[in-house]
Parts: sequence; structure tokens; C-alpha cells
Amino acid sequence: MRQNFPCFDVDHCDLVLVLQIDVDLTGAVGGKKLGFAAQLTREMLKGFGYAVLDSGRPFEAIRIAERHEGPISLLITDIVMPEANGRALAEKLTAVRPEMKVLYTSGYEDDACVEQGELEAGCPLLEKPFTRGTLAKRIRELLDPTMS
Repeated sequence: MRQNFPCFDVDHCDLVLVLQIDVDLTGAVGGKKLGFAAQLTREMLKGFGYAVLDSGRPFEAIRIAERHEGPISLLITDIVMPEANGRALAEKLTAVRPEMKVLYTSGYEDDACVEQGELEAGCPLLEKPFTRGTLAKRIRELLDPTMS
């Protein structure tokens, strides 16, 4: 059964699914609680006027994408995760959600991701740590290519 997550801002009705895996101070990965980086990303997105769906684990992101009734404009996902490869996960999700764009995040540089085979050259990548302005710019480039 699909669920509908409402968009509360009529000016910016793009919905963003965020999958960022954070390691807490005890070394536990993922979990129910959002880590600092994921919380910060979520707060920035909400500040930009986007509706946000949070997912702390790959299987949860798949479940959300399958159940949500409306469009999901953007997936922001880590490339390297303990339970899944970000690119493979994005391919699964865009098969279910062809309208969804993907923005990858990584602590590695773009060149390293390409050299290690994690991403193809030219894939949209946002290197961590990123600023509020950089995040906003990358999202607009993906969602509205005429603005770039």
C-alpha cells in the first residue's frame, strides 16, 4: 500500500528522499536516530522549502519509494554504505521512480569515486563536507537544468 507524504510548502513542492548513513560516537552504523550529517542535511533542505523523507538504511529507502503515492523529485544518497552500494541502490530506486533525479554524496573526491568504480564520470556528486550554498546549487542544477 502506497503512503502519501504531503508537501507543506506550496512554493517548493519538490520532495527529497535522503539516505545518509552516519556513524555515531559508539561506532554503531545507521539505526533509528539520524546522525549529525543527516540531520544537518535535512534541516538545510527544509530551510530551502523542500519536503523531506528520511531514510537511515537502504532497505528503508526502497520501502519508502515503493509506498509513497506522489512523485519524489530527488534522492540524496551516500555512495559508500555498509549495507549497499549507493549507485546500485539508486538504480533500483529510479527503476521504481523514473522521475527521480539522484545526487550522490561522499567523503571521497570525485576522481577517487570514478577511479574506484563507484561512479561513472559526470555523475552528480557532492563532496562532504558541503556548504548550504553548494547543496542548494547542486539541487537546483539537477531539478531545473535551465538554471545552470
